[in-house]
Amino acid sequence: MKHTKLGRLFEYMKRRCNNPNCKEYPNYGGRGIRVCWESFYDFKKWALSNGYAPGLEIDRINNNGNYEPGNCRFVSHSINNRNKRMRRDNTTGFTGVWFHKQSGRFVFELCIDKTRYRKSGFETAKAAYDAKMELLKSMNVEYGNQ
Repeated sequence: MKHTKLGRLFEYMKRRCNNPNCKEYPNYGGRGIRVCWESFYDFKKWALSNGYAPGLEIDRINNNGNYEPGNCRFVSHSINNRNKRMRRDNTTGFTGVWFHKQSGRFVFELCIDKTRYRKSGFETAKAAYDAKMELLKSMNVEYGNQ
């Protein structure tokens, strides 16, 4: 099992969620996130019938939800990288949007296929978020956590 990519993926999921000595545990198990598949066999059966292919990563659609069939999908690294939870210090309420103190305006930033997009000068956080979503829509880009 550990000698296959899918087996390693299952082991890494369990480690992040169950092992307090794992560096990533505070962002997974420490937040209450669990792996709901009882065995590798159950996970493998689900994965193979739900789009697993080499080169894809598992993604939790709701970043506060568990690793479970209704909340997981297989996506490219680029899509997985966009599906992030909001930073703890974010006061705007929108992922990827923040207040730029020097300019007194709001900014959005996102990365699409290794290209970083950043635009500033918005009067409100909502305006920055709307512009970010419009950019994604115009580029026909999937965005996991809106």
